[in-house]
Amino acid sequence: MLTLQAEAQPMQKDRQALIELYNSTDGANWINNTNWLTGEPISEWYGVTESVSPDDEWAATIDLQDNNLTGPLPSSWAALVGGGAFRDLRNLNLDGNNISGPVPPVLGQLANLQTLTLNDNNLSGGLPPEIANLQNLTFLSILGNQLTGPIPETYYFMQSLQTLQLLDNQLSGQLPSGLGQNPTLRFLQISFNDLDGTIPPDIADGASIRDVYIAYNNFSGTIPAELGGNPNLEGLDVGGNSLTGTIPPELGNLTNLTFLRLSGNQLSGVIPPELGDLPELVMLDLSSNQLIGDVPDTFKNLQSISSLLLSTNQFFSLPDLSGLNTLQTLHVFNNFFEFDDLLPNGNVTNYSYAPQYAFSGPQFVNVPAGGSATLDASPQQSVGNQYQWRQDNDPIAGATGIQYDIQNAEPADAGFYTLAVTNPALPELTLVSAEIEVAVDGGGQTVDRDALMALYNSTSGDNWTNNTNWGSAEPISEWFGITESSGTPGAVSTIRLFENNLTGPLPGEWGSMISNEGAFSSLTELSLGENQLTGNIPIELGLLDNLATLNLNDNFFLGALPAELGDLTNLVILRVDQNALTGDVPASLTTLPNLEELFVQTNFFESLPDFSATSSLRILNAQNNQFQFDDLEPNTSVPQHAFSPQQPIGPGQSLQVEEGGTLPISYEVGGSQNEYQWTLNASPIAGATSNTYEITNAQQADEGNYVLTITSPLVPGLTLITANTFVDVTGGGGTQGEYVVTNTNNTGAGSLRQAILDANANPNEQGFLDEITFNIPGAGPHVISPTSALPAITESVTIDGTTQPGATCGQSIADRDLRIIIDGTQAGGVLGGLVFSSIQNSGLVTGLNIANFSGPGILVHTSPFVSIQCSFIGVDVAGLAARPNNDGILVINSNNVLIGAGTGETGNLIAGNSGYGVRFDGQGQTGGLVIYGNLIGTDRSGSAAVPNAVGVRIENGTALIGAPDEFQSNVISGNSVRGVEVQGTASSGTFLTNNFIGTDVTGTAPVPNGEGVRVLSGASGIIVGFYTNTNDEGFSNLIAFNDGPGVFVDGQSTTGVRISANRMFSNEGLGIDLGPLGLNVNDVGDADEGPNRLMNSPQLVSSVIDGGGDLVVNYLVESDGTDAL
Repeated sequence: MLTLQAEAQPMQKDRQALIELYNSTDGANWINNTNWLTGEPISEWYGVTESVSPDDEWAATIDLQDNNLTGPLPSSWAALVGGGAFRDLRNLNLDGNNISGPVPPVLGQLANLQTLTLNDNNLSGGLPPEIANLQNLTFLSILGNQLTGPIPETYYFMQSLQTLQLLDNQLSGQLPSGLGQNPTLRFLQISFNDLDGTIPPDIADGASIRDVYIAYNNFSGTIPAELGGNPNLEGLDVGGNSLTGTIPPELGNLTNLTFLRLSGNQLSGVIPPELGDLPELVMLDLSSNQLIGDVPDTFKNLQSISSLLLSTNQFFSLPDLSGLNTLQTLHVFNNFFEFDDLLPNGNVTNYSYAPQYAFSGPQFVNVPAGGSATLDASPQQSVGNQYQWRQDNDPIAGATGIQYDIQNAEPADAGFYTLAVTNPALPELTLVSAEIEVAVDGGGQTVDRDALMALYNSTSGDNWTNNTNWGSAEPISEWFGITESSGTPGAVSTIRLFENNLTGPLPGEWGSMISNEGAFSSLTELSLGENQLTGNIPIELGLLDNLATLNLNDNFFLGALPAELGDLTNLVILRVDQNALTGDVPASLTTLPNLEELFVQTNFFESLPDFSATSSLRILNAQNNQFQFDDLEPNTSVPQHAFSPQQPIGPGQSLQVEEGGTLPISYEVGGSQNEYQWTLNASPIAGATSNTYEITNAQQADEGNYVLTITSPLVPGLTLITANTFVDVTGGGGTQGEYVVTNTNNTGAGSLRQAILDANANPNEQGFLDEITFNIPGAGPHVISPTSALPAITESVTIDGTTQPGATCGQSIADRDLRIIIDGTQAGGVLGGLVFSSIQNSGLVTGLNIANFSGPGILVHTSPFVSIQCSFIGVDVAGLAARPNNDGILVINSNNVLIGAGTGETGNLIAGNSGYGVRFDGQGQTGGLVIYGNLIGTDRSGSAAVPNAVGVRIENGTALIGAPDEFQSNVISGNSVRGVEVQGTASSGTFLTNNFIGTDVTGTAPVPNGEGVRVLSGASGIIVGFYTNTNDEGFSNLIAFNDGPGVFVDGQSTTGVRISANRMFSNEGLGIDLGPLGLNVNDVGDADEGPNRLMNSPQLVSSVIDGGGDLVVNYLVESDGTDAL
């Protein structure tokens, strides 16, 4: 590796900077590295041209496009450029390589740079604001990378910039107002990102602007009519967003427009005829909206049109476009067009016209037995049409007229009729009418048929995966999943609808049908597992005397398991596993004489009866409940039993004890021969082998997380554990070493940097924490401004800003007085402000104001038992204005991290950060993070927004957000994108409970997030609601006033999300939105599948008025955002 001395000669500075680029990006493996690292002039190095200066080697252009550069851009450029390197560089093109890491801020010092191209690499992190300092830059393109965070507003107003291309990244934030004030910007391309908000009305007002491409983001609101005010505009692309409202007719003023895409939104209304007045238009895409009516005749005037895309709307009439000689592509499928509309346009080369939606409307015809009826679907009668009537999708022989006559009606004539229309001129299309339902009175139906239809109607049967013949006149034996009793015609023997997308509660009518009318008296098997059934299990199932198999597993049933099931004397198999059942497993089940298999795992049962006398029972699975050893000891006699693991005992808690004081911790755990062991910070405590552990003469070594583990020789293989108990020893003293910060210097004795270095150099004894305290002269606040990254913290330590004279946490966040500020403005690119890296025991940060870092304010990496309390992160010391870090707190691969605690003294203010307030990348950790008692996204009073982009993000790890008691709530409000988001399969078990999301600290006034809660694709087993599954009264989370949905569940792979006992109201979107975003009809065979498959939004199941007069919806709700849940 060749290295030159940076200060050897001025002319060597560019050569040295090029050598650093070569070394940093694996130059030996470049596709072309001709003359690099040789003594040849740099103008002879591949891809480099020099400036006109004959004496000095100053590079003017570096063009290494598609050359296999691999690795980050060199960090040494910062010093070299600062020393004069690249002073004449005009063009830098590193397009199409494998460059990783961040975009270096030092590029913003290349004062003569005119073009910067970094497309199609692996760059990550945020866009450095320093780039906006380039006053000569005309072309900026960093598309096709992995950039995150907002686009600095100054980018849009660079004084010479003509082209800005940032598409295909993960950039977020909103577009600024005043874009039209940029006199030079000509081409704006920021499509395929995560930008949101509304489209600024002046985005196309600039004197030079010609092309605006902002497609496939998350923009909402309407298309501004002002976009039609610039006749010089040539390209406009706003497709793939969430825009609503109508198409502004003012767009017809854009007489130079060649490209217009509005597809993939929720636009409604008719097409304004003014769009036909665009003489230069080559491509028009209006597909995948909710547009209605007729395609305007003015489209015949589009003499330059080549591609016209109108598919997937609700158009009824299409003009004859055969006179448009330039038209090459015409897509009109998924509308209400008939052959009269489609036949004239058959000359288009790329013509896509099939399928079309059903013509006419649904009808119901009731025919008396022996009577007659004429069915008429009223199709258009185009030349060449051919007709075929169908009954229940089967062609009716000879029924080839426009109408169909039923004569002498009998039960076999009942069913669903459709008319199919074809035309040989367009052979790919078969038009089908809406269904005409025919009922024949006097046909007779058994009570079992009625009970089956009640199940179909209650569980969205139209959206089942397979509903073949359900509701038809066919015998019930021909209905999917049903077998008929051989001895009783019309009686159901088995119902097998496994994994069939049944959604909603079992029908309430079943109670009277079973108990009063004898429905399902012959039923031997009811198997409804692996669906999305909700509500309670009906007690009337206990009346089905012949039932041998009852499978209700993998659903969302709530409440108690009915004791009446103990009356099913023929029951052999009972499966209720993988639900949310609570209370006791009924003792009545122990009397079932034929029970062989019982599966109750993965619920929230609290007691299990003694099955030792149930001689028939051979399989018992009771894993993952809240059972203790006294429940399990009698049942070890069951031949095949599974009891491990069980859920932790009790909720977590945070306790305090004064130094020198005494604190008992105790758990009552059922069992006759229990063996106990207490642990502190995952290490066993010698001699602590009873169910009570007493801390005496408390010292700092006693501080940390306590867990009681319980085993029993009577139940081998099972270890019960309690939830974490965090003990805070107050009063100081007892630390391994104390290091006092006495000044605000960057380095040297008494500095924070030196205190961290000293603490790292002093290995801790088991259980002891070093302590960094503050005693800086003067009233303060005192600002510590590191000029480079602070050392990573590698030993257990407490950093206590409350030791600074005058500082106090106060009784609440609102009356806090912090005196130590750690400001990262001068620190440059850093991993984080305070970084905990691979500490072995525990750490505590308290009483600090951490702000203005390019990385997270606090980074906890592979470091267990870290607590962050009583701090302001991302705001000024007054707690009122943003001083953003990139993220507030980032926790990676660390367990038992506590952010806040259960009192006003210990909660944090986490607000104003440009990315996430709190981000947890668990990398599979369970029990990783607890967040409660914090204000996230508001000012110190909890009444006004100081937004993070996202309040809390949980990814691939479990977390508890909130706590069982309301006074320990988080307020997660005011965040610009959303309050909380959860993603990843390893996040199963994450709880959100007792939080205020979208409100002020009182829960009565709005401080809205962009969205309340979003559960992203792949996350499963998330609970939004009560921490435990007891029949608590009242509500858990309060989710209100948000600008989008209250809770949004995204993606088909997102399963097992429980949303219960929350109060939701006054959200701008749906209260609960099951995706895609916004109201989507729960229809059959649609493409907009959400996490409940074809159930796109919840259905109101039941509601009651409580004693206080409030409407309480017990299970699920389809809401416009104003209903309580």
